Amino acid sequence: MKADNSPDLLYHEIVKLTGWVWGLIAGVLIVLLGTVGGVIAAGLSRDDWIGLIIAAAIILGVGFVAWNYRAIEIRVTREMFEARYGLCNRTAMPLSEIEACQPSLARFGRYLGIGVRLGTDGSWAYTTSFGPAVELRRRSRRPFLISSNRPQELCRAIREASKKTALG
Repeated sequence: MKADNSPDLLYHEIVKLTGWVWGLIAGVLIVLLGTVGGVIAAGLSRDDWIGLIIAAAIILGVGFVAWNYRAIEIRVTREMFEARYGLCNRTAMPLSEIEACQPSLARFGRYLGIGVRLGTDGSWAYTTSFGPAVELRRRSRRPFLISSNRPQELCRAIREASKKTALG
């Protein structure tokens, strides 16, 4: 996720996963690694290898998910809002599609977790924490919420770019 210095880029932000999530992931990995270490130290039978392979796959899977969803990259250009979260989750929308932008909070009760989420109200979200976010209301589409460390600045950039786009 590198910064783009193009003249069309009006706003750029990288929102990293919060510390408590990293702590939770580290805790899970420590427990898994400790369990695997204990099994190896006790001596492996032929059948233990299957469990060891499954445990290794889980450890690698948790590690990959943590690496993949470590940060959201947000970009606002003169005509587009773009967000990238991991390898496969990209959202791009023309600014002309955005009806409203407002600071909000990513709440557990609405999204039941962090990551790429479908809210209880039908909105989509990319969240890295239960904290500051921006909600985008779109024409004839679901609302979209995204974590942001600078929600006021992000909304200001979208509004200013939208005005310039509307003027031609």
